Amino acid sequence: MPVHWMRRGVIVTVVAIATILFSHLSVLPSWAQTGYPTASDPYLNDYAQLMRPEDAISIRQSLANLEANHGIEATVVTLNSIQDYGTGDSTIESFATNLFNTWGIGDAEKNNGILTLVAVNDRKVRIEVGSGYGTSLDSAMKSVIDEYMVPRFKQDDYSGGILQGTEAIIRRVTQPEETTTTTSPAAASRSSSPVVSRDTAPSYDGHGNHKNWLVGGGLTGLGGVGLIMRQFLRYRRRRCPDCGADMVRLDENSDNQYLDQGQNVEEQLGSVDYDVWQCPSCQSHNINRYGSLLSQYKTCRGCRYKTLLSRRDIIRPATYSSSGTARVTETCQHCSYENTYTVTIPRKQKSSSSSSFGGGSSSGGGGGRSSGGGASGSW
Repeated sequence: MPVHWMRRGVIVTVVAIATILFSHLSVLPSWAQTGYPTASDPYLNDYAQLMRPEDAISIRQSLANLEANHGIEATVVTLNSIQDYGTGDSTIESFATNLFNTWGIGDAEKNNGILTLVAVNDRKVRIEVGSGYGTSLDSAMKSVIDEYMVPRFKQDDYSGGILQGTEAIIRRVTQPEETTTTTSPAAASRSSSPVVSRDTAPSYDGHGNHKNWLVGGGLTGLGGVGLIMRQFLRYRRRRCPDCGADMVRLDENSDNQYLDQGQNVEEQLGSVDYDVWQCPSCQSHNINRYGSLLSQYKTCRGCRYKTLLSRRDIIRPATYSSSGTARVTETCQHCSYENTYTVTIPRKQKSSSSSSFGGGSSSGGGGGRSSGGGASGSW
């Protein structure tokens, strides 16, 4: 069986698990609040609603791959303005550094996290890097902003600029020899092949660490095998049920004529992929449906296609003393179905952990820190 299938299966499994774990959390913060925003997603927090759905999916998958293959934790944040949060920060540089450290982005030992912050109404962008990089990435991040982001921002293509900028950042940190010869945290994780050393090998200390490692690896392996089997069954040889001849799978452009309008919309949104198999002998065909594991679209109650997009707006933020309220707006991208309702946001819970990113440790995501390195731009 091709090795690349196995790699792709593991990567997609990791992305799917991460998406499921965070899908129940709030998508949008209050438009004005005291303190830094709370992370609702490990890879993209689009509070300013700048991203096109397909670009958001691409960013999340790319950053999930970056973390899975290189051990580098990166996140993208869009805001209307840093002044909406009442933090006292007067510049995007100080806001980004403090937000980075509040969330604890990156590994605590390597300090190799990356934060991309876009404040659209301030017309400012900042790429903040972990302190482990020192100044080695400053010029590279400045070129990313100047070459990939600002030109698109000037054309009001914020979604495209953020997507292109994110992809350029990934190239810079995974192929640092192209931009710098200074040793950086990314160099330690440049290889996509895992290396087990004496310090990183699974511990058999009698406290269950080896069991957790085996269970986690087993579940990931099973998920990868399942995805490999899904791919095998999808592209296996098929015979025509009418005449017995071998059928041919049509390409993405040729199969559109056999799909109805709703199915074509699903494919455009990336929520469903359809395969059309046609018999070259008798011209009969059949259509097979494959739902995306990463799609943010749901099945519409009106047309029953997977084209329903939900938007969540905070009406009253939750506090430690009272619950909040959010308005959920559902809009179908295919039919005219719309639905709006309100939900209650539970009261905030005080704890000894100050984590807001990932909810895992006292310092945030992985406990990473930034000392203000990176680059900024404006348009």
